[in-house]
Amino acid sequence: MKKTVFFLVLLIFSRIGVTYAAGTNPVGIGDFFLGNNIANMSNSNINQVLGLLVGPAGAPGPAGVAGKNGFNGLNGINGLPGAPGPAGPAGPAGPAGANGTVTGSAAFAGGSAVVAVCGNPQTDPGLTLGINPQFDGSGFNIASIDVGNISKDCSGRTLRLYFQIKKTESTLYSSKALITCAHDLTAADLPSNLNNISFSALNLSCSAVPAAPGLVITNIRITDLDAISTDKNQSSTNIGITIS
Repeated sequence: MKKTVFFLVLLIFSRIGVTYAAGTNPVGIGDFFLGNNIANMSNSNINQVLGLLVGPAGAPGPAGVAGKNGFNGLNGINGLPGAPGPAGPAGPAGPAGANGTVTGSAAFAGGSAVVAVCGNPQTDPGLTLGINPQFDGSGFNIASIDVGNISKDCSGRTLRLYFQIKKTESTLYSSKALITCAHDLTAADLPSNLNNISFSALNLSCSAVPAAPGLVITNIRITDLDAISTDKNQSSTNIGITIS
């Protein structure tokens, strides 16, 4: 408390001394920045302007600490589909396929006919062939032929029956003639996996080489297909069937 009182008393007497020492005409202070002259120390603008002189540029400060990584941006939207590229060169030829399988048989009067089948040769039992004869008063002709185990995969193909004439007394076709009868297989013919179809003059069209106009399957004499073997005890019926 004593120190405070002493300080205030000293301040008061110092102020009185300064006032006493001042003259009646205070020294004027020139404002070198604004160009006017302040004639009186009591002027209210004595401390209005503070001028600063620009010093030389300082040396660059050290680099600041790197800031934290920003947040990851949002995923962009999908771009438009690219244009198709040019066609590539042709690939090398594939390996040759395995040999096809020929299977199935038909039997009549001790003979057999080789049968080419469609479908699956590994699982299908193979085609069967049966001839139904009819007597015309002088001999037996073919009335119809039953073909069994035709796969539904044969739809759209043509079934052909071949008859090789060995000898004949017929006036409709000649000896050594080859008679071909054909039928176009459709899905209606093959409703099941394996199908049995009876072929007759109603669903077969026949032709011969040499030509035999108007020939139908019921004109074929069964004995004309037989060739007597060398031992005179065996006969062979020459019938073939294909589906292609």
